[in-house]
Amino acid sequence: MSKFIPFTEEEIYVAAHTEIKNILDAKGEKSERSGTEWMWAANHSVKFRGHIFYDHSTGDKGTAIDFLCTFFNMRFQDAVCTLNCKDYNGIEFERSR
Repeated sequence: MSKFIPFTEEEIYVAAHTEIKNILDAKGEKSERSGTEWMWAANHSVKFRGHIFYDHSTGDKGTAIDFLCTFFNMRFQDAVCTLNCKDYNGIEFERSR
């Protein structure tokens, strides 16, 4: 369990605005072009553009932080730390759905 970390607004902003494709690429997850967006190959209902995703099957949507919380079962604190460190290969996280 992670401890409380008092993030600054800038740290949260930077984490939230991380390109989702960069995260997936670093973790070896495939994505495919879908018009002006990208589609996650492991879950074709999930499309993303930049740092924003939308899951057409569930209606879930949000930023890169929400993406890690939703699909990789991360807590907010852990997701912000992971995104701000930018060393996705050095951090273990697995797909939850």
